[in-house]
Amino acid sequence: MTWNAPFGILLLALSLCLGSCRNKTAGAPVGMGQMEELLYDYQLLQATSNQMIDSVGVRKKLLMEAFLKKHKLTQADFDSALSWYAKHPEEFAKVYVAVEKRFSMPRSGATDVLQKTGDTTANPVKEATPRTRTQVKNYWQGPLSYLLAMNGRRAVTFTQSPDPSLQVGDMLVWRASTTWIYREGLKSASFVLSLVYDNDSVAHRTMLVSTTGGQTLTIPIERKVKAIRGFIQQNGRADEGVKLLYVNNIALEVEKGVAATIDDAAQRKADSIANRERLEQRIQDSLLRPSKEPHFR
Repeated sequence: MTWNAPFGILLLALSLCLGSCRNKTAGAPVGMGQMEELLYDYQLLQATSNQMIDSVGVRKKLLMEAFLKKHKLTQADFDSALSWYAKHPEEFAKVYVAVEKRFSMPRSGATDVLQKTGDTTANPVKEATPRTRTQVKNYWQGPLSYLLAMNGRRAVTFTQSPDPSLQVGDMLVWRASTTWIYREGLKSASFVLSLVYDNDSVAHRTMLVSTTGGQTLTIPIERKVKAIRGFIQQNGRADEGVKLLYVNNIALEVEKGVAATIDDAAQRKADSIANRERLEQRIQDSLLRPSKEPHFR
């Protein structure tokens, strides 16, 4: 078999192209390993700056400059990396899983980003010890994580069928973890959970979220449920730049029979308040009667 040079060059170019296409991070401004380092240090930076009393943002700006200097990046480089991973949520999720593993490891002393840059403007940050919770069934049928961006996909919606075990008197509990990757600006997201009942009436609960950490939204079951719906939306203007909200560890759980207990307790409290108000009214009426008339008939 004779070797055809042009054909061989074509095969080589095609193989290189296929190899690069298989590498999902080939077009990323920074690789997944470097992005892990960036997100890890950036989360430490945000945790530190959130503890500062810094009304004009000078110390936060110094921390950001130290962060960029450590990683030999400009602000434009960092924004470009965030923009690329915002459009590739699967790759971002893989990176953030590695970041979470690092945060779950025991650590001591000041944050790495402050130590390595020589910045002494902030106090050391102590990381919370992760707590374990009794394992319960997760009825969530959607993705376990979402990445929302102000300059990309800002909202997600879902609809799922209820589990047959769901009964009147149960409490539906929607849980998630939120992580904000914001350089500046207001952090705000809306979580809405809705129940479509068998008579087509709809009950819903809304929660505004502006913090990093675990979030919980509950709604009692008052009738037979036909569908469970909801959405998560990052609030703000689309022209506010690269601002990411990562929502993960999503779970939909059922607490059996607790809604009726909560309702009973609420009713007892309402009855107690009503009884106290009636007694106060009787006392007031009594004091307003002429002194010669008997009080408290």
